[in-house]
Amino acid sequence: MSLDATERPLQRPVKVDKQKEKYSGKKKTHTDKNLLLVNENTKKVVYLSKTVEGKKHDKKLADESRISYPENASLTKDTGFQGHNPKGVLNQQPKKK
Repeated sequence: MSLDATERPLQRPVKVDKQKEKYSGKKKTHTDKNLLLVNENTKKVVYLSKTVEGKKHDKKLADESRISYPENASLTKDTGFQGHNPKGVLNQQPKKK
């Protein structure tokens, strides 16, 4: 299984408080974010999180989502999920050069 977050750009909100909520410093734009868990063998989405503001960190979103994984599942994740280590799951994360 593969875990990743995706950001979708939005039109800039008019109200200042909405602008602060939707602004993603990473993408330098206003975005919404979802967390995806995909089965790498079947290429099917197993889990789609609720839509949240773009500034929420990937790991925090994964922790709040409380996803249940099958026992001894293999989980591939990017560096945005560093420290997210669910119990009973084999974690694979790329190393920085």
